Amino acid sequence: MDNVIICPDIHCRDFWKPVLQITDKPIVFLGDYLDPYEFDQEGYYFLDGLDYLEEIIQFKKDNPERVTLLWGNHDFNSLWQINWASRFRPSIRAHKLFMENFNLFEPYKVIDNVLFTHAGVCDGWYNVHSIKDIMHFLDVQWDEFLKSPFEESCLAIFDCGRDRGGYAPHGGIFWHDARTMYRTNPIDYVQIYGHTQLYATGSILKDPWPKGKPMYCCDSRAIFEYTNNELKLYGNN
Repeated sequence: MDNVIICPDIHCRDFWKPVLQITDKPIVFLGDYLDPYEFDQEGYYFLDGLDYLEEIIQFKKDNPERVTLLWGNHDFNSLWQINWASRFRPSIRAHKLFMENFNLFEPYKVIDNVLFTHAGVCDGWYNVHSIKDIMHFLDVQWDEFLKSPFEESCLAIFDCGRDRGGYAPHGGIFWHDARTMYRTNPIDYVQIYGHTQLYATGSILKDPWPKGKPMYCCDSRAIFEYTNNELKLYGNN
């Protein structure tokens, strides 16, 4: 497969800016564009994030085949205008950006044998819902969401696990916490996802004793590249 550039959770940060200069590789944003971390003194703010989101959306419009924008759990804060994830702040501008550009965002992306989601598919969630064909399951769930927007919290695709303060036994593709990673990748795809901010900037969480194909969680403060069947920090040769 072509080398793929991955931008994990933005959260109003600007680390992703170098990808604007990349012209020859597919680029996947893993979601969570807004809702900055206010209490860790990173120095990024909500208004910055709104400007960045506009810039990212325009980047997608300028490169529709090459750039993928995924939904993250925090993005539904702005879409639904409810406090569904932490650090929610009501914003008409944010709501309009997501509503007016809704069709530019996707719940998942497959490139060759790699599945990109916001938070990953864990075997606990996969088994609880007796999933046989992950793509069919996700497509049906997303179609149900599009038809019944007020029933979103009842759909398996939005499961929030108890480790993240929810009621489901395991988180779905927007809420799975990589720190509770199971030993088995339940699907026949390499998985790359974000959502869980790791302890060291630019780090990668990969189960050292995986069963099945690799699962990689990218830290949410750096750009990564999937090349030669391995995930690495972008620019690290």
